[in-house]
Amino acid sequence: MNDQLKHDMTNLDELLEKVKRQGLDYLKNIRERQTSTDVIEYSVAKLNETGLGGFDTLKLFNEKFKHLIVGSAGPRYLGYVIGGSTPASILGDWLATIYDQNPQTINAQGDVSAIIEVEPIRLLLDLFKLPDDFLGGFVTGATMSNFTCLAVARQWIGQELGKDFANGNISKFQCALFRRSC
Repeated sequence: MNDQLKHDMTNLDELLEKVKRQGLDYLKNIRERQTSTDVIEYSVAKLNETGLGGFDTLKLFNEKFKHLIVGSAGPRYLGYVIGGSTPASILGDWLATIYDQNPQTINAQGDVSAIIEVEPIRLLLDLFKLPDDFLGGFVTGATMSNFTCLAVARQWIGQELGKDFANGNISKFQCALFRRSC
């Protein structure tokens, strides 16, 4: 283990406490945070062979970026609306980061990620009074959600027309659109 990582692991309690205090300060004062910044000019540092370690990374973040962060989850921000951090979402992010699971197979052998995903899907089905046989999945954000929905819609219309677009059963229009020979 390199010295930086060893130091961070030895002092992890203190490092996490610093980040926790900084995060709490940010959330407690989000109503007063700026909601925009001026155009930013900054220099990109050179990579360091040994790394910075947690404490110096936090210091660098605070020097270069902390003052530029806007209160986009606060009540005065009227731009693109995001969900904001809640205590439950912070806990979820910390737990996801700490346990660092990576689904290995579709049936989650050796991993709990897929199992954890099923429960909130079932809760959402119940909330919206949808049939139990509906499926769902979580994606990384709005763009991937839109992309996934387009793919599902394409597959659904294909099923309605007796075609399976995902397995290469595509129309002459799609062949022309994607410049493929069919």
